Amino acid sequence: MFGGFVQWQRGERPDGTDSLALQVAPETHWPELRVLVLVVSGEKKPVGSTAGMQTSVETSPLLKHRAEAVVPERLAQMMKHIQERDFEGFGQLAMRDSNQFHATCLDTFPPIFYLTDLSRQIIALAHRYNTHHGHTKVPAGPWEGHSTVVAFPQVPTSPQCHHRSPTPSMPAPTPSSSRWPTPWPSLWRW
Repeated sequence: MFGGFVQWQRGERPDGTDSLALQVAPETHWPELRVLVLVVSGEKKPVGSTAGMQTSVETSPLLKHRAEAVVPERLAQMMKHIQERDFEGFGQLAMRDSNQFHATCLDTFPPIFYLTDLSRQIIALAHRYNTHHGHTKVPAGPWEGHSTVVAFPQVPTSPQCHHRSPTPSMPAPTPSSSRWPTPWPSLWRW
């Protein structure tokens, strides 16, 4: 299993043997970039991923357009943003792609509703936070259906910041706990 950034090559063979993951940058390439996964629901998705994708393939013209026209261009853009460590470009594109995934779900018939009230609130909060700062500081979007929202903050990697909390209102986890000692909304008060 690769670390860092990987790209899925879907392949063409019916048996899937040419469907591969290729590393495009090692985990050391962008050390200050973090992945923060916020679990917003423990409930089972109303429509499973496999069934949802099959229904979208059968009924969504947007999915076909996305696969043929949008994804190749966005993939090339994302590779460039990663190689150049362009956080603004990376963040904007990640959020736009998450939005379009959910637009595809709505274009499916019957529509698939993966976004929850809480995930929509987190997306809105991330956008307000970014707007407040005048640029993308925390790209966030629900990439895993309805149960999680993923954010990509950057944190300092200098030695003097290594043992400090990433933010004044976000205490570091204790050694005996893998959970943050404060409720999740405080994660967003940077």
